[in-house]
Amino acid sequence: MASKTVETQAKNFISDLNNAAHEYGFEAAGWEFSLANAAEKKTIENKYYAMVFTEILPENLFDFYSLLQVKYAEAKSDVAWKMDNKIRGKSPAYFCAFNPERLS
Repeated sequence: MASKTVETQAKNFISDLNNAAHEYGFEAAGWEFSLANAAEKKTIENKYYAMVFTEILPENLFDFYSLLQVKYAEAKSDVAWKMDNKIRGKSPAYFCAFNPERLS
């Protein structure tokens, strides 16, 4: 069971996604998710115009991603693969959302 903090963070992130989609004029279902370190986050920020991210602790990634999957089950994502195949460090990771059709 996710803690209240992770639930709140997921709800805030979903709200940010919906607001950004509305502001930039595309459907909320157009997001793609990626788990990134600081350098990868910067690359995504430079490449895509509408980009939303949140910093999340490695021990909260699974719960956070599970909560997002309820709303965005159809979204493309590399998060599950990266959680399984990357060595989980102690430093926070960035959970990034971007619209692949909106290049900078």
